[in-house]
Amino acid sequence: MTDEILDTPEDLPSTDNSDTQDSQEESVIHQYLQATLAKIKNQIKAHKQPDCYINGDFFMRPKHAVFALHDAAVQGLQPNHLCYRDVFVWLPQCLPGAPSSFKCTCNKKLSKNGWNHKPIARRVKSLPADYFLLTNRFVCDSGRDDDPGCGRSWQGTDPHILAQLPRWVSVAFPAYISACGAIDKGLMSQMCNTFATRFGPSPFAEMMSEIQRKHHGELELMYFHAAQHRNMYGDKQIPAFSSFEDPLHYAGSPPSTQYLKAIFVDWLTAHRIFIERAQACLPADVMKVDHTFDYLKYMGGLHGQRIHEASYTNVNQFEELRSLALVPSKSLLYVTETLQKVAKGLEENGHPACSLLYTDSPQSEQQFHERITPSLKQDVEHVNPWTDFPAFESLKDLDIKFTEDVTFMDQFCGEILEKVDISPSSQSPLLLVAIAIQSVPESSSIQAIQLCTPYQNIVFKTTQIQSRAQFPPALRTILTSGSIIKIGCHIKQSLLELSTYYDDSEIRSSLKSNPAILDLGQHAKLKGVVSNALTPLESLAGLVLKKSFVPPPIPAPAPEIWTTSGYIQQLHQQVDCIWQIYLSLAGRDSVGLRLMQSQAQQNGYPVTMFQGDKPVAEGSIIWPCPSYIEVLDSEEGTRRHIRITKTRSLIMLTQVLIPGCIHALHSQCIQWIYEHGQQAVVTTSTLRSRAVGLASSSHTSLHHALLSPAPPSYSLDEQNISPLTLSIPDPGQPFSQVPTQEGNENLSENFENEGIVIDEHDDASEFFGEERQFRDVTATDNIDSFNINEKLPSRVLDDAFHFQDRLARLLPKKHSAFSSFMHDFSEAIFIRDKNDVTAVWAVLESKGINWDYAVRAKASVLNRRIRRYIPPRSILVDRLKVLFDGYKDIICSKKSGRSRPFFSKDANEMAQRLLETARRGFLSDPPGISLYYKMLTDKDGLTIYRTIRGTNSVEGGVHMAVRRVFGSLQASPELAECLLLNWILRRNCKVGYWNRTGKKYHGYFSPWIVDEITEISIDLGVKPSFKPPRVLSTRIATSETFGIQPLALDLAKRFNMTVLPPRHVTGVPHHRDVPVYALTRLSTKPINRLRYIQIRQRTLFPITPLFGFAEFARFKFLIKDPQFRIGTRNYPPHEAHRNHDWEKLAIHWNSLVHMQSRSETDANKRYYYKLPSHLERHFKRTLEYKSELSTLLMGTNAAALKPFHDLLAASDNYTVTLDAQMVPEFVPKIPIGEVDKCYRQNGK
Repeated sequence: MTDEILDTPEDLPSTDNSDTQDSQEESVIHQYLQATLAKIKNQIKAHKQPDCYINGDFFMRPKHAVFALHDAAVQGLQPNHLCYRDVFVWLPQCLPGAPSSFKCTCNKKLSKNGWNHKPIARRVKSLPADYFLLTNRFVCDSGRDDDPGCGRSWQGTDPHILAQLPRWVSVAFPAYISACGAIDKGLMSQMCNTFATRFGPSPFAEMMSEIQRKHHGELELMYFHAAQHRNMYGDKQIPAFSSFEDPLHYAGSPPSTQYLKAIFVDWLTAHRIFIERAQACLPADVMKVDHTFDYLKYMGGLHGQRIHEASYTNVNQFEELRSLALVPSKSLLYVTETLQKVAKGLEENGHPACSLLYTDSPQSEQQFHERITPSLKQDVEHVNPWTDFPAFESLKDLDIKFTEDVTFMDQFCGEILEKVDISPSSQSPLLLVAIAIQSVPESSSIQAIQLCTPYQNIVFKTTQIQSRAQFPPALRTILTSGSIIKIGCHIKQSLLELSTYYDDSEIRSSLKSNPAILDLGQHAKLKGVVSNALTPLESLAGLVLKKSFVPPPIPAPAPEIWTTSGYIQQLHQQVDCIWQIYLSLAGRDSVGLRLMQSQAQQNGYPVTMFQGDKPVAEGSIIWPCPSYIEVLDSEEGTRRHIRITKTRSLIMLTQVLIPGCIHALHSQCIQWIYEHGQQAVVTTSTLRSRAVGLASSSHTSLHHALLSPAPPSYSLDEQNISPLTLSIPDPGQPFSQVPTQEGNENLSENFENEGIVIDEHDDASEFFGEERQFRDVTATDNIDSFNINEKLPSRVLDDAFHFQDRLARLLPKKHSAFSSFMHDFSEAIFIRDKNDVTAVWAVLESKGINWDYAVRAKASVLNRRIRRYIPPRSILVDRLKVLFDGYKDIICSKKSGRSRPFFSKDANEMAQRLLETARRGFLSDPPGISLYYKMLTDKDGLTIYRTIRGTNSVEGGVHMAVRRVFGSLQASPELAECLLLNWILRRNCKVGYWNRTGKKYHGYFSPWIVDEITEISIDLGVKPSFKPPRVLSTRIATSETFGIQPLALDLAKRFNMTVLPPRHVTGVPHHRDVPVYALTRLSTKPINRLRYIQIRQRTLFPITPLFGFAEFARFKFLIKDPQFRIGTRNYPPHEAHRNHDWEKLAIHWNSLVHMQSRSETDANKRYYYKLPSHLERHFKRTLEYKSELSTLLMGTNAAALKPFHDLLAASDNYTVTLDAQMVPEFVPKIPIGEVDKCYRQNGK
């Protein structure tokens, strides 16, 4: 019971007797084996080998039950003969090709050392009954006079002995040996086959027990029928038949679940390296990545805590799993090394680099994937929010100058200094100069300095200036003078770089106190244009100038960049852009300031209403205003007057920022005021100036996308674009109500357990011919509407189904327009190929089928025969706008009274976000890249296609299938990984073969055998029976691994963890010092769960969630330590986790792990490595518990629950139940007056 309460892991020694042997000398089987061994000895003495070898067989088999029972006519019934098992005789010295003498590891000759006695032979688990494996022994005799050995003894089944036999002989060894038993190799293959489905270890053990018991029952049935056939009767003529479990007779012993688990895990662990090499050898021109959390709940954890929170899956263009990582959270931080290894593996195996990547969050993941996979940046020009604005142009009346001569630099700067009027009578003693600097990050060198004034635009090439002495004095004066205001983006950082490179203390000191600089980002924030002062220059150009500005490329140390066409012109434009932005901002009012009297009396002036330091609402001034307003005071309709005095203003609320904030003058919350007239009387001193429109911030996830210009528009043949119409279905016409998912629904093989469920007849028999012709699978030419020479806005693309689903989940499903909208949503996104439509239309017309009906009712059937593409962003955005504008205000005809538009506020906001996603090119198909493969040809001659667009094959083809594989196993980490590996290997073989050939895979799933056959056939100069693989995948070393991922070195350093050396096997794979190809022994020794996790993570201590008593106590103590708190903001109690620096706490925690005593072995008293996500997740659970406790113990709540708690605590809440009944033994009832002829005992 305590084990169940404490959730004790199952990695305990098995008490099952699966490996026990019949050592009782009086047992029937022991006597049979003794007789068999005696026969073999006599046969060897007579013929130098057993008779079974002479007959061409390894087995010595007892008489079949039929013939054994036939002999009963002479000898009488002997039920013991039916208890005999087959015996597999393995005598290495008698086998063909055996050496004249076997060698010991000490290289001395081995001598025969007799036979085994206890037991005589090893029992091998098999179906329908077990058999025995009999072998002899060898010894390296230390008592030999001529050449004494080391004294070590060997079994004839030892891998060391088998390795000295020819490979064609050793392959015939039939079993994998465990500590005291063995399992047949054929049974292991069946386990791998069934474990790839829901048929796991427990059902397999039950199946084996059932089959073995059924075989026992069939023997018993034959036995009694034979007795009946010979008219035998009674116990004297018919000896009792043995029960299945009788250890002295039949001795049935099916394997336990734990035994099968241990054998399976050890076998998969040994072959793991081959499977991982086979998967690492796959291409990935197109990758589809996605996180899932569902099937992780089917994996066992530590004391009820999940070890992994997410699984990150990567599928290639053939729907094969290219990588799968079990990670502690959804953060992409933990899959960085996994994706880097994939990119490295593609290069090592000679595959092209990834050219497209589909994900359901392209905007937030684009920068990450382009950093990890550089090929995704090739020929890409990102689209930013300002791309479609007119291009920035320099002012034409400026004097443009460029020089790399220091003398001319000083001369040009001197001309600028002449403009500074420092006389006492000067009205404007300050001079404004825009400045930009080009530096090389790798070498910290300065390549160029740009200056711009109202009269001239100057670019200095400074590569020749290497020291402070060479620096132009006049330029230094400009940079340090307090009379010259330097304007620029991040101007202070740029000047500090100058002072550092040239070691100029004067420039550095000029920046210390009240420097004469104006940071453009700070200035834009003051004017209310942006909310982030670090906004880059290209964003400021779009927001302020409404222009599209492309910054010059980041300079490199090599001088070739100066010969690039237009580079110098880009430098001129950059500093000119700074100057023009400043001029535009100079004419704007500052925001966030108290209102002046003129502003408070300006009708429509935008303001923000504050309470303390917190903005609560936005609005505009109403002027002139009355002396009071009458407002609604309550839901009952009561009204009251609020006076407007000299210190108060009347505003019209336009946006509520904090709905629940109480406004004292109205005695109502801001949301109430907004919903009941929108007019509010406020104290003027609480208002601040505000810019018109929302301030823009440069989010970090968008920063990379804002560094490059947008591509020109694609040229698209208008004849191929069908006009978008809002289609209303005919009454009673059936159609799909959900977005059409693109994936592998167009395949015809049933891969249910591999995650691809296909109807063999394609659900198209009423439309198209059922007969199909297989053809070579080839990628189709891309639709010619694309201009393949155009730049791509992104190679990280969105999934069309997720794109539609983001809006669909916000729409009312019961609205009568919902189904029609979803159909038209798909029609707006996808454009059909004209040639395919013509061919399908002709077939439908010949069969009298209406096109509109087929499009609605059988869209999936048509989509397999008609290629579709998503048009370029400029066309796609227009189509979506027409769709959204047409549907957003539709009123449902089924609703009466208070009708609401189809799009809610949230849906309208989501529609705008979708339009922005489409505008930035995340949804459009890339030009010049084929997204379809030709798979089949149906009877009507129509081609059936398969698309590689989107991520649905990841979710439907992988994640759902894995859930079916795991079922409710609650598998331990080691079993879970082995189940995944086994399933991945089989799925990739089946799905990959189908998607490459269009044919069903008929073969086995042992690529190491295929590669070995291929190798030896090449050596022999012959062809194998199959088409040789393009590459011997299991012969190429890889560092990639599936399942639990090793901790990345940078994360280990970041979180203060110690990692083990990386595992990279380049030679022949070994398992426990035995080559895997020669493996005959497997271990059933329990695997410590923590040890397994540690080895897979390659860390000194395992990385686990909090699970032990010591860890709970330590966490409770550390969470109160103020050193781990951040900021001064007080969050609500249920959000207290936001007040802590979890990374700092994780570093401190891991230091405690290093300092703990190594002698402590109790897991409940030890600490283990933690990631910040582990600590934060545990703290959130404690907050949830505290919130629950606070709710239940709150005054009124506790009073309401007290009667029930008193009921549970009452003394009469316990009772005495009736005694449990004994399970009755089954005894057949004999009718009255009848004689029992079927059941007799002791002659009665």
